[in-house]
Amino acid sequence: MYKFRCWDNNEYHQNVLFKRELYFASVDQFNDPFDSSLPYIIDQEDLKDHIIFDKYRNLFKTMYPDLSESEIHKLAFKEQKENRLNDEDHLKFVSDYFRDYVKREYGVLSMSKNEKKLFTLVTLC
Repeated sequence: MYKFRCWDNNEYHQNVLFKRELYFASVDQFNDPFDSSLPYIIDQEDLKDHIIFDKYRNLFKTMYPDLSESEIHKLAFKEQKENRLNDEDHLKFVSDYFRDYVKREYGVLSMSKNEKKLFTLVTLC
């Protein structure tokens, strides 16, 4: 693969050869915000009560590892009871949080010469 790169004063290009490092750009560095927009899609099959409860329970186990199973159960039940999946403000908050998380934690490397067929690597930064 060959791609012309300006060598002067660009440590990222030099690091590819000298340090065997690749630069993964933040999605904020793209010139088109739609290039990096990730849709927040909810599968209607996942909106069954027992599935929602399990997802909350698993989430809270990760977020609060020191809580007992009983405390996790109560927290998951409370969250599910509030029915925030039908709250547009809450869904916007979750979507914004997810988008910010992706911007903070992931980088993108495109290695395609054809912009219509992008091969993209995404990795944790």
